[in-house]
Amino acid sequence: MVGTDLDGTLLNRQNQISTINRQAIQGLAQQQVVFAIASGRKADSIQAVFKDLGVSGYKVCLNGSYVLGPTDEVLYEASLPIATIRQIFSIGLQNQVQVFFNSAAVSFYYQPTTSKIAIPEFVHGNPSIVQIQSEQALLAAIAKQGLKIYKAAFTTTDTEALATCLKALEQRQIVNHVWSDRNYLEMTAKGITKLTGIKKIANYLTLDLTEIACFGDYDNDVEMLSGVGYGVAMSNAVQKVKQASYLIIDNQHAEGVGNGIKQLMGEQNGA
Repeated sequence: MVGTDLDGTLLNRQNQISTINRQAIQGLAQQQVVFAIASGRKADSIQAVFKDLGVSGYKVCLNGSYVLGPTDEVLYEASLPIATIRQIFSIGLQNQVQVFFNSAAVSFYYQPTTSKIAIPEFVHGNPSIVQIQSEQALLAAIAKQGLKIYKAAFTTTDTEALATCLKALEQRQIVNHVWSDRNYLEMTAKGITKLTGIKKIANYLTLDLTEIACFGDYDNDVEMLSGVGYGVAMSNAVQKVKQASYLIIDNQHAEGVGNGIKQLMGEQNGA
């Protein structure tokens, strides 16, 4: 099985897939190798990448808290308790940072009223991302729509505010927290990482983790890359990701996944 992160790994800066990456992934099906995408993104975004690739496979969504099979059947889910959601909102409010809450299909975000923080580009024109004005509004929307929240995030360019948020999370020990970007601190239920999702797929397919290769570049990929047989870091990866990996592959032109697949498959075939 081969799994990959998206941003900074499979996709280039224009959110496109290179020809080499595309051909290598499409070639996996011909060799009967299972393919998975493991990302902090919601299911709809990951599904769009599969559609673009023209292949089927497994989807580890929202940093491992929501896992789908090839026909989008739910294999695993781990939501955040309401009490934890309220604590997250409180920390974000106290530090005047943007707070995001992701369900399987809909995201909610809080924009601090006293802040000049720019709204992230991915929010604009996206009907599945809804602004809320208060904790009460968020809880009401969750209850009315019967939603579960699988991932939350703090984001701002104010690094001191994010550091304070991180300290509060560490003190309370209510979530698993990880950086997915230098200004983006993400939270899932305790013990939930991308590796959790990969393990669920492996158990479902009766695969050993040593039979799995995964690609990544940032902090939220560390557990996944260190936990599988072949963790592959992009050359643009942060240092701790490189240290956790079996192999570091050049990703200068966002072709590292394709070239890494070719190299690993060559090793498996004794080339």
